[in-house]
Amino acid sequence: MFQGIKRVLSFTVLSIVILSLIACGNAANNDSKQAAEAGQASETPANAPSASKTVIEHALGKIELEKAPERIIVLEFSYTDALMTLGVQPIGVADDDDPALFMDVVKEQLKDYTSIGSRYEPNIELISSLKPDLIIADLNHHKTVYEQLNAIAPTLVLDDHQADYNQMLENYKIIAKALGKEADGQKRLEEHAAKMDEAKAKIKDASLSVLPAVVNPKGFYAHSDHSYTGSFLASLGFTDPVKSEDSYPQLSLE
Repeated sequence: MFQGIKRVLSFTVLSIVILSLIACGNAANNDSKQAAEAGQASETPANAPSASKTVIEHALGKIELEKAPERIIVLEFSYTDALMTLGVQPIGVADDDDPALFMDVVKEQLKDYTSIGSRYEPNIELISSLKPDLIIADLNHHKTVYEQLNAIAPTLVLDDHQADYNQMLENYKIIAKALGKEADGQKRLEEHAAKMDEAKAKIKDASLSVLPAVVNPKGFYAHSDHSYTGSFLASLGFTDPVKSEDSYPQLSLE
């Protein structure tokens, strides 16, 4: 029963956000090259070492990009989703050796790529052999291999696993900036916000208390109000009964 609840809540919530962003991306595929270049030109901070560089601060430092990257490796599913909404194809993906884990709407747009193994233990040698010019990693899963990754290519480290809904939106902005798609990313987010407003208007009763959770052999894990799913539901007006700084606290069934 709990597994069914988990699938309905977690998958449905994730589907709403990804489908919203991808739909927004498909609706704007005819944006002009001039608009994209204008967005990229605005990405370089005033104090950057060179006007031609894009400098981005991240969780473990900063990256400097001379131009929009073309050979990108992503180490989390959400990063792949983000690239699809921006019309960018990765050359390598940590897909846990199972492409079926991608949502159908993502699989429809994702072209040939090299699987670099598990999100938790990506194949460093294989990543190096692909000669990427940008790697996008997660703070919690890849902090211990950051130096190795950054020695291969500029590595953008974001807090994905522990991120709440608002942080995920910020992560999306950062990814769009790194790809030279800042203007496109902002447009997608504006369209997404409009869809969220539309969804909230359709919800007749948001006074419900909803507890998203995951059940596995180790126990029952709630998605608190600081988790992505919990904070997303809160943004729609629902209440997550578990208030905790820990995104995924373990609870007893009592």
